[in-house]
Amino acid sequence: MQNEGGVTLQQCFNNFAGGAHEMDGRQFAKCMSDCGLYDKKFTTIDADIIFAKVKPKNSRKICFSEFEEALKHVAAKKGTTEDMVTKKIMSVGGPKFHGTKADFVKFHDDKSTYTGVHAKGGPK
Repeated sequence: MQNEGGVTLQQCFNNFAGGAHEMDGRQFAKCMSDCGLYDKKFTTIDADIIFAKVKPKNSRKICFSEFEEALKHVAAKKGTTEDMVTKKIMSVGGPKFHGTKADFVKFHDDKSTYTGVHAKGGPK
């Protein structure tokens, strides 16, 4: 199954897994968060429980088939269809990265305020 952009669920899984073929619990929780699946019915704790339920014993990661099984549990917990959950994940396509942008600092960023040797371009 593909979305309008041609992205499959397998590609989304690989994107959230960081290019690997296995996903750990943190990556699974980020997938659920970035796709906007958390609500009052499905919380981060539920995601951890579902991840623990589908992962093999003595393992810390899940493969794609176990990820699909986890999505069935997520859909049941949310009271919706598995198709809706997969469409939501495929619409996002991959992780969203959030960072901060540094504030403008007048004496550092404005080169017209430089004095001395650095006003002429620095030492040679």
